[in-house]
Amino acid sequence: MKGIVAMSLNRVIGYQGKIPWKIKSDLDFFKKMTSDSDSGGFLIMGRKTFESVGVLPDRHTYVLTTDKEKLKMIDLRGYKYVDEESLWRIAQPDQRFWVCGGSEVYKRFLPICSEVYVTIVLNEYDGDVFLSDFEDQFSYQKIVGEYKTHWIVRYSK
Repeated sequence: MKGIVAMSLNRVIGYQGKIPWKIKSDLDFFKKMTSDSDSGGFLIMGRKTFESVGVLPDRHTYVLTTDKEKLKMIDLRGYKYVDEESLWRIAQPDQRFWVCGGSEVYKRFLPICSEVYVTIVLNEYDGDVFLSDFEDQFSYQKIVGEYKTHWIVRYSK
C-alpha cells in the first residue's frame, strides 16, 4: 500500500471541501501514479474526500465509511463503499492501492504504507484540514520532482 498527498508549508490539505490550490503538474503526477497501470489503479479514501473529488477515470475507488446505509450500496461506476475491516481483506497485500485522503484516513493508513509521495506546495494557505506528522515513520526520503511552486518528495521505509 502506498500513499499520495499534497500539502502546503503549513500542512494544509483542504479548505471548505476543496484543495486550496490548482497546480496542473501535481494533478498530472497524481493521475500518472494512481491510474490503472503498472503502479496504480485502486484508491482508498474517506467519504468526505470522495464527495469532494468524485469518481476518477481509470481508477477504482474504495470509499471508507461507517454509514451502514452506504455500505449496502455497490455502484458499478468505479467505486464501492467499504468499512475498514473489509478494506483490510481487500488491500493489505496489494501494492497497487493508494491512500489518498482525507486527514483521518492518512492518520490511520500512512503508518502502514511502504512509501508516500508528498507534494509540498511552497506556500502557506488557509485551511480547515491538515496532514498530521508522519515523516518520522519513514527512514528514507528523496526529492523526485522540483518545480518553482512545489516539490515532490518520496518517503519510503
